[in-house]
Amino acid sequence: MWSDSKGVAVSVIFCFVLAYDGNYFGCPAFTCCWIEVSDVFRSLLPWFIALLLGVLTAITGSAIALFSDFLGDTRFGFCYGIFLADRNRCCGGSENVDFLEEMPLGEGIGDDGVRWIPWAHLLGVGGSGSEFLSWFMYTFASLMFTGLAAYLVYEYAPTARGSGIPEVKAAVSGYDLPLSFTGSCLLIKSLGLSLAVGAGLSLGKEGPLIHIGVCIASTLQRICGAFGWRRAGMPFHELACVGAAAGVATAFGAPLGGVLFAVEELGSVRSLSQRTLLLSFLAAFSASFTLKSLNLTGANKLTLFALSLPTNTARKEWISWEMFAFFLTGVLGGFGGALFVTVNIWCTSRRREALKKGHLWFLPESLVSGRQRGTLNVLECILLALVTSLLSFPLLRLLRAMNTEGVHALFETCPNARPHHFGLCDEEGNMSNTSFSANVALLTASLIRLIQTTYTFGAAIPSGLFIPSLYVGATLGRAIGNIINTVASSVSEFPLHIEPAVFAMVGAISMLSGFCRMTVSLVVIMFELTGELNYIVPFMCAVLTAKLVGDLMTPSIYDAHAKLNGYMPVEEQGDVRLSACNGGDRGDTEAYRGAGLRSEVSHRKPVLVLACGSIA
Repeated sequence: MWSDSKGVAVSVIFCFVLAYDGNYFGCPAFTCCWIEVSDVFRSLLPWFIALLLGVLTAITGSAIALFSDFLGDTRFGFCYGIFLADRNRCCGGSENVDFLEEMPLGEGIGDDGVRWIPWAHLLGVGGSGSEFLSWFMYTFASLMFTGLAAYLVYEYAPTARGSGIPEVKAAVSGYDLPLSFTGSCLLIKSLGLSLAVGAGLSLGKEGPLIHIGVCIASTLQRICGAFGWRRAGMPFHELACVGAAAGVATAFGAPLGGVLFAVEELGSVRSLSQRTLLLSFLAAFSASFTLKSLNLTGANKLTLFALSLPTNTARKEWISWEMFAFFLTGVLGGFGGALFVTVNIWCTSRRREALKKGHLWFLPESLVSGRQRGTLNVLECILLALVTSLLSFPLLRLLRAMNTEGVHALFETCPNARPHHFGLCDEEGNMSNTSFSANVALLTASLIRLIQTTYTFGAAIPSGLFIPSLYVGATLGRAIGNIINTVASSVSEFPLHIEPAVFAMVGAISMLSGFCRMTVSLVVIMFELTGELNYIVPFMCAVLTAKLVGDLMTPSIYDAHAKLNGYMPVEEQGDVRLSACNGGDRGDTEAYRGAGLRSEVSHRKPVLVLACGSIA
C-alpha cells in the first residue's frame, strides 16, 4: 500500500516537472504527463469500482427489500397515506402490529391520517366471511406475484432463476458464463426476487443478492471495457469476489461476514490475492455505510435481527452443561441439512426430466402433457404457490408472516410484543410459552417450512436458502429450548431458567450450516445479524457439528446443484507448469472453449491448464 501511494506521488510530481520543462528526453510534456496520469488512474480504478460496487449493491438490495415487503403485506391490506409502505412502516414498527388479528394496535405513525386498512375492513366483511376473504386475497396475490416472476424469468433471463451462488463459484473457478451476469439478468433477478419474496414463498432474498452483486460487478467491468479500460484493472474472478462480499454485506448488514464469505466459499475454489481481500473489504464497507445512510427501517441500525434484551443480561447467560444440548442441536441441523439436500436434488432431477418430456414432475403425465417449457415453468410455480398458501394460511399464524418477521420473533425473548403476537409467550406475556401445544406448533411449522423449501428451491424463479433455513432451525431450536427448560425446571432444586430464544438462534445457525456447510463466515454473519457476542462459542459448536454430520452424508446444497448443472470442480494446483503451446493447436483450443472454461493465466501462477502441451 505504501509503495503504491509513493508511486502515485512520484508520478504527479513528475508531471509537474514535465509541464515546467516543456520537453523531457524528446517527449512532449503533455503526452508524457497524460501517460503518467493514465497509469495513475488505472491503478486507482479497481478501488473506485469496489467503492461504487458497494453503493450500487446496497441501493439495489434496499429497493428489493422495500418492494418485497410492500408486496408481501399487500396480501393482507394496504397503507392509506404512504406510498409503497408495508405494515411495519405504516404502523410505526412491528411492535405496533397485531399479527393475530392482522390489525394495527394504533391508528398509524402520526396524526395525518396514515393508517393500515385490511381488505376485509375495506370491503366491510365481518365474521367468518372476513377470514375467507383474507385467505382469498392472500392466495390470489401470491399466485399473481409468483406467476409474474416465473414469466419474467423464462421470457427475458432464464439464468436469473435459483440463488446464483453455484454460478458465482463456477465463474470464480474459471468457467466462462457470460449469460449469467448480464444486465438483463441483473434486472430480472431483482424484479423476480421482489415478486417471489412478496408472494410469501419459502425462499429468501439473501442468497440471490450475492448473484446480484456479481452481476453489478460484471456490468461495471463491461462499462469500463467500453471506455477502453480493459477488465477494469482486474480479472473477473477477483471482481466477482468483491461483488459477492458486497452482496453479503447488503443482505445481512454484515460487512465482516461478507469478506469472510469471499475467503471461505470463493477462496476454496481459487486463491485470492491480498488486493482482492482489500477490495472486498472496501466494497463491504461501502455497502454497509450506504445501508446505514438509507436507514430503510427507521431504527438507524444495521443489524437485521436487533434484539430487545441486551446480550450481557443474566437471563441470556448460558451454562456449561448446555453445550451438550447445543451439540445435539448441531447434530439435528446436520441431519436436517442432509435430508434437505437429498430430497431437493431428487425433486430437481425429476423436475428437469419431466420438463424434457413436456409435463410437470408432481402431476400425472396424462393430466398435463405436450406443453411448452415456458408454460410449464409458469404453471409449476403457480401450483407451488397455491400449495404453499394452503399450508401456511389456515394452519399456523407463524407461517403466514414474512420469513424475516417470523425469524425475528423466534429470536426474541419474553416479554416482548413481537413473539407475543405469534403465541410464543404465555398468556401474561412475561415468559416463554412452553406448553405442549406450543411445542407441537413449533415442530409443525419447522416441518412444513422444510417441505416448502424443498420443493421451492430449484423452481424457475429467483430463490435463496438463508432465511428459510434459519426459520426451520429457529422453530426447531425454540421447541428444544422449551423442552429443556421444562425438564430442567422440574428436576432442579434451585431456580433455573433456560432461555428458549437462545436455542432458537443456535438451531437456526446449525440448520443453515447443514444446508450450506459454511463455518467461520457463518458464525460471523450470525453474530452481526443478532449482535449476540455472548453466543459465539455455542454458535461455533453447533456450526462445526452440523457441518461434520452433514459432510458424512451429502455435499452442500450449492455443490450438489453445481454438479447437477455440470460445473465440475476446478481446483488450483501450485506445482503445475505449462510448456509452450503450439499456436497451430486450434482444435484443442476450441475444445477447451467448448467446455465453458476461461483461460486467465496471470502474472503470478497459472490457474487453468490448456489442453495442449505437456504438463509436468
